[in-house]
Amino acid sequence: MDSETAKQTQDQAELEKMADFYAQHYSQVYFVRCLKTNLVVAVECFPAKTIQGFSAITAPRRGGNRDIYDYQGLFLTTRERLDKTPEGFPMIGYEALTGNDTRLSKFERGTINPVQPGEASPVELVNSFAMSPFERAQLESEVALKQSVHKEQADYELKYSDKGMIIERFETFQIERVR
Repeated sequence: MDSETAKQTQDQAELEKMADFYAQHYSQVYFVRCLKTNLVVAVECFPAKTIQGFSAITAPRRGGNRDIYDYQGLFLTTRERLDKTPEGFPMIGYEALTGNDTRLSKFERGTINPVQPGEASPVELVNSFAMSPFERAQLESEVALKQSVHKEQADYELKYSDKGMIIERFETFQIERVR
């Protein structure tokens, strides 16, 4: 499904039903929205767990792993990036069929090569790179140094909805808790 077709079929009533459905199985439900197209591309649910008949990829997040479910065939990959938010937490990158790809920060470009979705295993779709903990630590130091030398913060925003639900913006993707 292309993003124009998805835009026509994403209505608020359907999104509410979807949030209610996942809330029956998880204590926290988040929508992942591409801000370039304003489309929901995925649903993140906490805590990650095995539910028979559900096909999710599990991704590390602050506070614990989350299960991620594609919505309307728009979600491709995600990864915990090596650059940090102003609070010191890892930035999260996503890739969607909307043409939006934030898996690599400008500080990581040339240092990390993400996998391509068509060639990746489910684990690679989350991590987007394969390396040992030592190699990751070295790269994290390199990225932190680049970030501090340029005196630039990651493009991140934390706010709350009218209902008091958390909304995080990681560059051009927004993760909003809906249940």
